[in-house]
Amino acid sequence: MKKVLPNHLGRLALFTKYFKPQNPIYDSNFYKRWVISGLGKEIPDLIRNRNVILIANDLFNDLNCRWNLKRSFTHIQIDRGMSQRFRNQILERCREAINRTIMPNSLSPIVLFQAGSLAPWLISRLYKDYPNAFYIDMGQALNFWFMDKAELLRAHWMQVYKPVLLSHMQSNS
Repeated sequence: MKKVLPNHLGRLALFTKYFKPQNPIYDSNFYKRWVISGLGKEIPDLIRNRNVILIANDLFNDLNCRWNLKRSFTHIQIDRGMSQRFRNQILERCREAINRTIMPNSLSPIVLFQAGSLAPWLISRLYKDYPNAFYIDMGQALNFWFMDKAELLRAHWMQVYKPVLLSHMQSNS
C-alpha cells in the first residue's frame, strides 16, 4: 500500500475545498485526445460567441483571429519558462480580466489555459471567486491550431500524431 504524504493530503484538501464531485473536471489530456480524434476542431465553434480569456505565452497571441472569436478576447501573456515565479501577479491579471467580462444577463466567460502546472494552481484560486466562469486547461492541445509554428511542433506527441493532425486540418478547410 502506498503511503500518503502530508503534503498530498494538503493538496487534496485544497482541491476538494473548491471542486465538488458534481463539477466535471477535464485536464489537458482530455483535450489532447479530443484533438487527436478530430473532434477538437469544433472547440472554436463552441466558444466563438463567448468572452474568452487566454493564459498562455506569446506564441498564442493571435488565437482570436485563428478562431474568429466574435466577443472580447484577452490574452494574459506569461513567460515561456519560470512563469510560476509570477503566479500571484498572473492571478491578479486573471481576476481583472474576468471582472471586465462579467456582464448581467450574459454568458459566463471562457478561461483557456496553455500554462503547464500553473493552470491548476490558477483554476483552484479563480474558481473560488468566479465559479460560473468556464475553465479549460487546453495544455498542448492548443498547439493544433498553431501547427505553422515550428517551435510548437517539437512536442513529442505532435511528432507522433502530426500526420493525423494535418489530415484533420485539411478536412477543416
